[in-house]
Amino acid sequence: MQLNLTIPHQAMADTAERWFGFVPDDRLWTSRVKIGGPNTAWPALLDYAARALTREGEVSPDAVLARHIEEMLVSVPRQRKRLGR
Repeated sequence: MQLNLTIPHQAMADTAERWFGFVPDDRLWTSRVKIGGPNTAWPALLDYAARALTREGEVSPDAVLARHIEEMLVSVPRQRKRLGR
């Protein structure tokens, strides 16, 4: 199975600035990154995000929970890239 996760450029740039103090150049935005696989936290993170955002009641995109989940999802590819994986 393949998941195509599209993250807005500005969300990636904002998170990089907050976490690392700079916005990466175009190599980050144009690189393909394999995420997940056996024994990784990626499936658990996706499960958590899906459950948290689909619980009873609507979650506003501006809600703290939505912003935290977005930041966790955005950080995964960047962390793997930074670690040379």
